[in-house]
Amino acid sequence: MKSKYILGNGISALIYKFYNPEFKVIGIKEELGGKLKNDFMKNTILLHDTKDTEELLKDLEIEIKKVTHLIKYVENNTTHSQISLIKKLAFIIKKMNDDNFKIEDVKLSTDDYFIPILNVDFNEIINKLSNNVTIIDEKVIRISDTEIITEKNRYEYSEIVSTLPADIFWNLYYEKRNLEFRKLPVTFVLADELPKVLREEKFNLAYFIDKNIKYSRINKLDNQYLYEFTNFISREDIVQYLPKNANIINYYVDNCGIIVDNLDNIPPSNIKFIGRFANWLHSYKINDSIKASQPNLDFQHLWNIQKTFSNKVINFNDLKTSDKKEELTQSFILHLLEELSEILRETNYKKHSKHIEVDVEKLKEECVDLFKYLLNILLVWDVDAKEFSELFIKKSKIVDERFDKEMK
Repeated sequence: MKSKYILGNGISALIYKFYNPEFKVIGIKEELGGKLKNDFMKNTILLHDTKDTEELLKDLEIEIKKVTHLIKYVENNTTHSQISLIKKLAFIIKKMNDDNFKIEDVKLSTDDYFIPILNVDFNEIINKLSNNVTIIDEKVIRISDTEIITEKNRYEYSEIVSTLPADIFWNLYYEKRNLEFRKLPVTFVLADELPKVLREEKFNLAYFIDKNIKYSRINKLDNQYLYEFTNFISREDIVQYLPKNANIINYYVDNCGIIVDNLDNIPPSNIKFIGRFANWLHSYKINDSIKASQPNLDFQHLWNIQKTFSNKVINFNDLKTSDKKEELTQSFILHLLEELSEILRETNYKKHSKHIEVDVEKLKEECVDLFKYLLNILLVWDVDAKEFSELFIKKSKIVDERFDKEMK
């Protein structure tokens, strides 16, 4: 009997396994926890306070501690609680530090002057998620349309959830796709000294706008400070960019620190992508993995099929402006009207014409065509399967309540 498998064993893989115990995990045991296995990298990851993250902590029986992550912006040696959109864009240009990257591909952590987060011990989360989880400790070397092939065995599958970085997944998958996965390294430095402008400030995260300041932001960690630099900078060279009396406590380079969204990264129909790097989406957070992992009416398979087909004629990466989205929407609406007419013609709507037996199969086919065009409109406006399910349930409740009220 074919089984269901999760590839990878980072936090996204463990979250999916927690909510879907019928899946088996294939991954290297020594890498359990992914980036969170690296104590240094834990300082770069925040657990945003959302309904989904709170629900996960409750399910894991972990105490919920809500805290505020205060943001400051630094420009011309002056701190600000808020800055203009133009200055935020200037910061993004500085952070990307590469003419090949588009401004709209990267966003700040928030548009506000604080981030509501949950204060958690990621070790505790990983331990609870991995409790009683048996991992097939093998390295995957190929993924066919029916099998996962490792260095030791071959596993027939009915479904795969991949948490592997997209560039790695497509190197393993038997059907190659010509996709570009753009990324930049980030150099992290933990030091014991702040720049003078921040020494009297209350903050948790500071963004630096000025181009002459080499680092892009600083995370405050008790009495230590985590500096972030775009691109690789050697430990020897980094000293010249830190405050004069700062001592380097730790140094680390994340070779995949910044990624640029690739909306053409669409999984095969029997495979799901879970996680930031699997989906190759810069703004993807842990709460998105939780959403994608929880049991629900799963339209993802349909979404993937339709998006794969639509991708042949639509470049989703180019749909950055409302004008283009509106133009496509109008075009699809015209197609919808035609499909509605096709359905109508199948139902003997002309009372003066001879009545014929309804071709039910033909009617079903036309309804599916109608739905596919509706899906295209949703895809154009960046609605995914999860959001559609949530919106459908929300609207259904409204309609139901309205109906009951009117009947009374």
